[in-house]
Amino acid sequence: MSKTGTIVVVGSLSAIGIYALTRLFNTSTTADAINYHIENFNLKSQGLKGLGFTIPKVVFKADIKADNPTDQDLVITHPYLKVYYNGKLIGTSTTSSKTITIKAKDSTAINDVDVEFYANSVVPVMPDFIKYIVSRLAGAKAKRKLKIEILTSGNDINKTITEEVLI
Repeated sequence: MSKTGTIVVVGSLSAIGIYALTRLFNTSTTADAINYHIENFNLKSQGLKGLGFTIPKVVFKADIKADNPTDQDLVITHPYLKVYYNGKLIGTSTTSSKTITIKAKDSTAINDVDVEFYANSVVPVMPDFIKYIVSRLAGAKAKRKLKIEILTSGNDINKTITEEVLI
């Protein structure tokens, strides 16, 4: 290969490498700058499900707001939520391959993230959980504090946000 050909190949590869690194850095910066906040976390199902042969569960619905202050859109996977009470995992959302675009300089609503609480996970940590849920269905105020981890991923960049809510 001639010197000119080598220079063109090396120059092209360098330009592609610089572009890829710049894009990765911008995406990483955007992912770090996005703020997630749980707007709503309420009981979705009206009662216990699966009282047959399956383990009883209660489903809550989470609505999340993502604020993107940067100049770049970011495509993320549907958030995955883990819910803890007194440091013990008691509920999770279902995984999804759905993607969401968080627009630049805008807020994006991520609604209807279902979080399932199974009796075999909750009752050992919160023995009065079923009684508490029944009281909530009857109109009692929320008073149990839960820690929720919101896990998102975009362009192979993972981010975890922790927030507390009352149920």
